[in-house]
Amino acid sequence: LMRRLESAGMDARPLCDLVEIVDPTWVPAAEALLGRDREAIFVDRSRLRDATALFREGRREFRGASLVSLNKLEEFRALPKVGAFPALFRTDDADAMAFLQRRYGGVRLAMTLEEFNLPGRALMQDGLYDDGLVRSHRSIDPRDHKIGKSAQADLFRNMQETFAEKGEKLSRLRQEERILDRA
Repeated sequence: LMRRLESAGMDARPLCDLVEIVDPTWVPAAEALLGRDREAIFVDRSRLRDATALFREGRREFRGASLVSLNKLEEFRALPKVGAFPALFRTDDADAMAFLQRRYGGVRLAMTLEEFNLPGRALMQDGLYDDGLVRSHRSIDPRDHKIGKSAQADLFRNMQETFAEKGEKLSRLRQEERILDRA
């Protein structure tokens, strides 16, 4: 979707490029709770209609992608409350923070089970999450972290290592194939 938006002349930006997590002890839980929202795409407000039309046209091609409705964020411009999930993030992009406020503003950060057991939505550092009705444990492999520049650099490095490993495996398989062909 991003490539398609950019080829149509739009400045497409995923949430993970727009925010940083300020407290490293919360990184695993924050990454896990956001899940696919880490890749939610932002475009300039003036191009939202065009982006939506393009997104709709490619609905089969863009399964799993998300385009942020910037026109629905105005009322969420306040700074995040201390102790709320959005307070874990730093950004210069007002829309990115408004998105976090709108989607996750009601999630409390709980340091103890007593805090976690209070009514409402809550998240603990170990990824234990209560959506207000169901409790679950959210986790993501640290190699799949995407938020912030350091996570993206790590992700790129991991991808390079995986590519190199697969290249080595392919070489070994080709070597085995040549041996089998001669047999």
